[in-house]
Amino acid sequence: MSPFFKKNKYHAKGGKCLSGHYHPSMLERNYCDQLEMLKKNGDIKDVEYGKKYELRVNGKLIGCHKPDFTVTTNKETKEVHETKGMETVDWHLRKNLFEAIYPEIPYIVIK
Repeated sequence: MSPFFKKNKYHAKGGKCLSGHYHPSMLERNYCDQLEMLKKNGDIKDVEYGKKYELRVNGKLIGCHKPDFTVTTNKETKEVHETKGMETVDWHLRKNLFEAIYPEIPYIVIK
C-alpha cells in the first residue's frame, strides 16, 4: 500500500465517476453519474460538487458545511443532495444548522 493512500475510516471504496470527479464512496460516485445523466437529459439544469455553505448564527461563523451536491432545478431552485452511508453526530449537527439557516433549500439525503 502506498504511503500516500489514505484509507477511509468508514471502509468506503472511493473512485472516479464517469465525469472524472473523485468521490470517497461508491454510493456518491454512482449518484453523481445519475445526476449527470439527469443534467444531460435536461431534467435538471446544473450540479455543483462540494459547494461550501457558511453556518452563521447571529452573525457568528459556527462552521461550514459542504454537502456532496447542490442541484439547480429547471425552475431555478436549489436543492442539496447528500449521500450517506454512515451518519455521524457531527453530520446531524451540521445538517440541522443548515436546515435552520437555509430553510429555502431542501436537504435531500440519499442512502
